[in-house]
Amino acid sequence: MYRKGDSLDDFILFDRIWTRVWQQQGFELEFTRRDADCYLILSDDGEAAGTVEFKRYDPGCHHIDALAPFSEHPALGPGKAVEVDKVALLPEYRGRNLDKLISLIVHYCENRGRTHIVALMEPKLCKALRMAFRIKLERIAEPFHYKGGMVVPVVCDVSRLYLNKPAYGWLLPNPERPEIVLPAVGS
Repeated sequence: MYRKGDSLDDFILFDRIWTRVWQQQGFELEFTRRDADCYLILSDDGEAAGTVEFKRYDPGCHHIDALAPFSEHPALGPGKAVEVDKVALLPEYRGRNLDKLISLIVHYCENRGRTHIVALMEPKLCKALRMAFRIKLERIAEPFHYKGGMVVPVVCDVSRLYLNKPAYGWLLPNPERPEIVLPAVGS
């Protein structure tokens, strides 16, 4: 489903995937921070299909606050959110792997006690999340041109998803928190 990058080969593959996707979409490239958590999305056949980068978010102390008023959001207290960046799915894996990408974001936050994400999202991805996956994204400022393309500054309360899993049938099981099914009483 996905794995955390933990080797030089993983980081090279991570950079190769997101840079290819971003260049195809016309975005400028930036360095990957090694203090960030880098994940590879895996296709059903085990091939690396996409990427997601998670960065610590501290309101008022983060570079993203200079781009949009994230730090003014009342739910984004210290230790409550992460920035999601370098979201990329290779063209040949789009569609059928988006549930893995979103599940990774939800699992990452659930496993670390984070309730929200902050992000500068590509408008088509925002629409797909809203329409196909019924995910509520709160736009905190107007879309703007950034590093070669349009982005929408959004905050998402991911705790709504991980605290109400049955309402999101596409949400994959959390491999770090397996569901425990107890036998019925009297069986």
